[in-house]
Amino acid sequence: MNKRSDKTFRTIHMNKIKLLSPDLINQIAAGEVVERPASVVKELVENSIDAGATNITVEIENGGLNLIRIVDNGCGMSREDAGKSILQHATSKISSQDDLFNIKSLGFRGEALASIAAVSEFSLITKDEESLAGTNLEFKNNEQTINDIGCSRGTTIVVNNLFYNIPARRKYLKTTVTEFGHIVDLFLSYCLAYPQINWKLMHHGKPVYQFQASIDVQRVSDVLGREIADNLLPIDIKLNEIHLSGFIGKPQIARNNRKIQYLFINNRPVNEFIVAKQIKDAFGQLIPRDLYPVYILNLKINNEKIDVNVHPRKLEVRFSEPQIIYRTVYQAVAMTLDEQDLVKSVKVDDFKRFVPVSEVLSTRQDSIPVSTKFNYQPRFSQSNLNSAMNFNREVAQDIPVVIRTQEQSNESSLVGQRKVIGQIQNSYIVVETAEGMKIYDQHATSERIQYEKIKKQWEIGKLGSQ
Repeated sequence: MNKRSDKTFRTIHMNKIKLLSPDLINQIAAGEVVERPASVVKELVENSIDAGATNITVEIENGGLNLIRIVDNGCGMSREDAGKSILQHATSKISSQDDLFNIKSLGFRGEALASIAAVSEFSLITKDEESLAGTNLEFKNNEQTINDIGCSRGTTIVVNNLFYNIPARRKYLKTTVTEFGHIVDLFLSYCLAYPQINWKLMHHGKPVYQFQASIDVQRVSDVLGREIADNLLPIDIKLNEIHLSGFIGKPQIARNNRKIQYLFINNRPVNEFIVAKQIKDAFGQLIPRDLYPVYILNLKINNEKIDVNVHPRKLEVRFSEPQIIYRTVYQAVAMTLDEQDLVKSVKVDDFKRFVPVSEVLSTRQDSIPVSTKFNYQPRFSQSNLNSAMNFNREVAQDIPVVIRTQEQSNESSLVGQRKVIGQIQNSYIVVETAEGMKIYDQHATSERIQYEKIKKQWEIGKLGSQ
């Protein structure tokens, strides 16, 4: 082995291990809990819900960077509790290890207010039922002041200049519009999960959303619109000690994104991709593979069978019996869909006249890309199309069809009286017949043409050996 020069080795100087300051600990913790302004709104709104509030107002300026104000009429806090609330790991929601595995509240770690106060100019005003005066607490640059103040029961928390003392974090935030969009999405999810609460969202002093307390279906209509609400199927099924309730959208309002997919587990908004996949799989062929079903579902499970302490922002959960959960969700959604007559057969005799396509499609969802003008591309000649459609009745019995006449014998009289009038999205051929309109699957028609050619060649003995 060649002897290496001493210069090729470097001496690594190890600093001595030391305890971090409380301020630095809070800023590190804040990096996990407070990712963006929407994270602050989430933590504060959950505190309001846990406090039993029936009125919650969220005020935002500059996408949450300049101001986040949450006002509620919950139980409020005493002066002593208000002072403890911004301390790390101080909470009223759990007190033992057993409580950690049976969490009934949305918050439980006692990290939120301490983390938020560490990266902002923070203040709160609060009063509980027993106190004669309210408490005004302010925290800025690691300095805290606390005074009495006159106020009604409840809590108001103000977060100014978020990340003012962490420029690197502020630099990586998106535009005001994007950050406010995240807040809106979060706000609407809680509005759907808690219809019994009066909600209000303001941006730059102007109301953006305001919802009065209502029943589930009315809240869905208020938040998502009447068009969505009118095309929802209610679901309320208990299986395997699991209760699945809420709404699933009919196939015709399926979307090309997952934006209208709201899943709550014990009223907690979560991201659970395997559950979402079970819901989509339950729809089967009712919706195309590249579309996603609409749903607003709440999954109620015994608290002891889920672990919500697996994500810094509590966006994910872990099930003790995941396969039972997934199978139950699939079965419940499939059962609800099976009970509905979602695909109705239509008799040709019912077409009294040819209805313009634009008129038929006017009631469909705008998000489904449909052109009212046919982009007709004659991939098939009229003669080939007619010959493909003119198959014998014996073969036809083995082919599943959705639209049929009551009297199959009338089919033969229609041969030769067809007129191809257009094409829909390069997938379906629209044909006018003597009795109305028919729509043929273009792929299936192509296969029929090839079948007829091969059959004809075989019949006249021209099919070559393979």
